[in-house]
Amino acid sequence: MVETANFPKRTLLGLSVAFISIQQQNSNAAEKIGPLWGQMSSLFFNHPELRSENPIGVGAMWPIEGGAAGEMQYFAGYEVSEPPQDLGGLEVLEIPSGDYAFATHR
Repeated sequence: MVETANFPKRTLLGLSVAFISIQQQNSNAAEKIGPLWGQMSSLFFNHPELRSENPIGVGAMWPIEGGAAGEMQYFAGYEVSEPPQDLGGLEVLEIPSGDYAFATHR
């Protein structure tokens, strides 16, 4: 079920990939998103300083300006209080506070 709520600012550490939405006939979402989580988690948990945190996994997506029909950017990451100095190949995504739609995936 999709809900809405006001969330505080979040800092995520993870990876992103371009993909084509499941709503398109030529979707490649299944080939891109699952493997991205595996690759990102492998890199994330190589940071010993982050292992003590209880990370919240967040998948964020948005349309790519000027991209093909249904092309979107997907970011898979874990919430951190502060990114490490050495990102080890990971990216940082800052999500500002505000009202967001969300769904819990188990």
